[in-house]
Amino acid sequence: YQNKGWITGLSSGPRISAPDQNLFQVTISLTEEGENHWKDVVKWIFAYAKMLCAAAEATLKLNGGGDNDTCKSDGDLYRIWDEVGQLDRMRFHQTSPGAVYSFAQSVSQSISKYGTTNCLSAGSLLNETRNSLPLAELLEFCQKIVPNNCFIERFSQGAWDEMEALYPDEAVTNSTNGFAFGKQTEQWYGVEYFVSPLLESDVKLWET
Repeated sequence: YQNKGWITGLSSGPRISAPDQNLFQVTISLTEEGENHWKDVVKWIFAYAKMLCAAAEATLKLNGGGDNDTCKSDGDLYRIWDEVGQLDRMRFHQTSPGAVYSFAQSVSQSISKYGTTNCLSAGSLLNETRNSLPLAELLEFCQKIVPNNCFIERFSQGAWDEMEALYPDEAVTNSTNGFAFGKQTEQWYGVEYFVSPLLESDVKLWET
């Protein structure tokens, strides 16, 4: 969709990471044309997750469901995992520390999670090889990237106009679950925003 001129940037990673919970986030910067096709963009995120699930399942079957030490496949997942590890090692060894204040803060947090030995290298895949790809965990993770296990945030004038047309009045509380949909105000900073349920027709489209 970059070739279509719909997106200008894409990134992913943990939005919330804690010992007892994690919220995975995919962030996509859309052009004006991309905003008009945002549902198609979301559809392909789920389609890509489903493709990864299928690839992980196929690779596990190919290896008889064995552990990673016995995996000898030369499939795309192993190749990509190996390339990601190589790029991470290059970035780690070529990147200089940032400003002292932010560096000290991030390292102190990392020490509390990973200890002094791994506080700098945690998350950099320095010791990973193509044979250490956690296929079972990848499959379990991708199986959670489905429409009924997500929420979608949109930041654009077009999204605001859509919601204003859909909810011209104040927020309406759903009698079934007690959740309020419509325009709401953030309690500390007074920022206005909308909350809306996903349309069943969109969910069905994304599921298939």
